[in-house]
Amino acid sequence: MSPPLNILSTVQVFMDSTFYGCFVMLFTVSVVVLNKRSRTLEARRRRSAEKEDSTADERKELRFWKTLGTTMIVLTTCHWAFLWSTMLSPAGDRMFRSQMSFMRFLFEMLNVIVGDALILSRLWTVGGKRPIVIACPLLCLLAFIACSIRLTDLEAKHLLLFKENPADIRWWFTATMALTASVNLYSTIYIAWRAWSANQLAHKTLYTYFMACVDLPKDRKKR
Repeated sequence: MSPPLNILSTVQVFMDSTFYGCFVMLFTVSVVVLNKRSRTLEARRRRSAEKEDSTADERKELRFWKTLGTTMIVLTTCHWAFLWSTMLSPAGDRMFRSQMSFMRFLFEMLNVIVGDALILSRLWTVGGKRPIVIACPLLCLLAFIACSIRLTDLEAKHLLLFKENPADIRWWFTATMALTASVNLYSTIYIAWRAWSANQLAHKTLYTYFMACVDLPKDRKKR
């Protein structure tokens, strides 16, 4: 018999399951949108042979997003499954619970890496594929990977070898969280700024066109 879940474990499972459900819904919507866009590109390719090269590049980009999104949903599903396995495992089976906890931690790190790579790929596109735009967050991602390798080694010693929790494990965990937060914060601010700039430019262009249309009849009357 599995032990009853305490309040803290129940809250953790509920929160993780809620986030997992939201992520699955977003993933489903994204796949539907990408498939619709793929059909649109195929129809455009059939109508015009001149845009075949650009359409092929767009298809490659769509395949990339689908592959990366599928990888994320697989990693998230594994993380969620290991969470439930840990919570529902027998209390006396310490080795099994430790193994499930370690696998859950491992997939959590992998999920963060893939998620940050997804954000960086979007930043690369929005930034006009300029290396200087992604230089800082890319360095943070590489530093995160290095720190996560060290943190994984510490967690393996703690969870699988039953050694005492090293004093520096909290420092490495804080470092990894700070690095991934830097990647997300930088990318979000830059993408939001570019969207705001494009929106302002569109409003300015529309206003200029509107004023030209309004002033045009006056010029005709003077003539």
